[in-house]
Amino acid sequence: MAYRYLAVAGSGYYPDWKTWYIGLIDDNHAHAVKLPLSLLPQGTFTTRLRKDGAQRSDIVTSTQKASNTSVLTLNAKPSGGGSLVIKMRE
Repeated sequence: MAYRYLAVAGSGYYPDWKTWYIGLIDDNHAHAVKLPLSLLPQGTFTTRLRKDGAQRSDIVTSTQKASNTSVLTLNAKPSGGGSLVIKMRE
């Protein structure tokens, strides 16, 4: 079985776990990747998503609120990807 995309996650402020980083790379097929945020502790978070835009050189940035029950969807373009920064709201 060949993998079509790869997503990795890591925390920025161990042991406080207040900032998380998720990166996604894709093969030459488009994918809608669901990213459950159940790895996060309870609380309210702000997410900043950067992904491919209409043109190969374009980057689209969006922000939204989330919690550990949220499931975000990243629509990755062929040979594209994205990054997600998740910060706990103080």
